[in-house]
Amino acid sequence: MGMLGLVLVSGVMVGFIYSLIALGFVLIFKSSHVFNLAQGEFLLFGACIGWTFATALHLDFWLALLLTMACCALLGGLTERIVLRRLIGEPLLTIIMVTIALSMLFKGILTGIWWKAP
Repeated sequence: MGMLGLVLVSGVMVGFIYSLIALGFVLIFKSSHVFNLAQGEFLLFGACIGWTFATALHLDFWLALLLTMACCALLGGLTERIVLRRLIGEPLLTIIMVTIALSMLFKGILTGIWWKAP
């Protein structure tokens, strides 16, 4: 039962992660009618900002979590106001292209800030 239980718990945990990702896509689409393909980069931004606050700046975990949530809310709000709001009512191909470009922009910013070559 030990190995089977471990595999079952691991599978349920992965399923919960997939359901959270799907729930994020659904919430964004239902609220704005824009299918945001840059959602993963928002998660990555949050992880990098949280890591910076917690390890590089040596802040308390809860303070780092609060600051990370504030930064992610600010980034999400700005992105929605500046980019995504203009896409409401546009053709699906336009929305897909813009959100892919937004995803590439975020990846470039993340690479430039956090993943510098030694």
